[in-house]
Amino acid sequence: MLLSRQQSTPSTPLSPSTGSVKFLRLPSQGEILERSLHSTEDVDGSRELVSVGTGGSPALQAVVENLQAMVKQKEGEVHSLQSEMVGLEKTKQSMGEELVALTAKNDELVSHVVSLRDLRSNYQELEQRYNAVLQMYGEKEEQVEELRLDLEDVKTMYRIQISELLAQRT
Repeated sequence: MLLSRQQSTPSTPLSPSTGSVKFLRLPSQGEILERSLHSTEDVDGSRELVSVGTGGSPALQAVVENLQAMVKQKEGEVHSLQSEMVGLEKTKQSMGEELVALTAKNDELVSHVVSLRDLRSNYQELEQRYNAVLQMYGEKEEQVEELRLDLEDVKTMYRIQISELLAQRT
């Protein structure tokens, strides 16, 4: 595997004069590993990437291959975790939507409960008024019956008096 020559420039993440933070793109684990395995430092402080050819020692090649396999495994794990994260984000979003729908339904049911309480209160009040009216109606019905009986008695007495008056004249 041949790699090209790259110059890395040292950068300061915190600027002392302004106090601001500069954000840099961080290299992946694979890039760091390759740079550390395939680089040598020049006199001027720059790093030169060198190739690891087939002429290297078998132990070094085995270590490099082992590390490359580990990097691929970790990249697979990262990909798997990213996929899982996307799935969890979708689940979170659907759960959020369901929460909104259930909250709206809950609010609707709470308003129905309040309406039901009001209706029960109104019903009890109407039932009390109905019972009072029914009692007054019963009392009036009794009064009407008493008056009807009194009227019948008066009619009977009037007939008796008329028959007695007619009997006295004849």
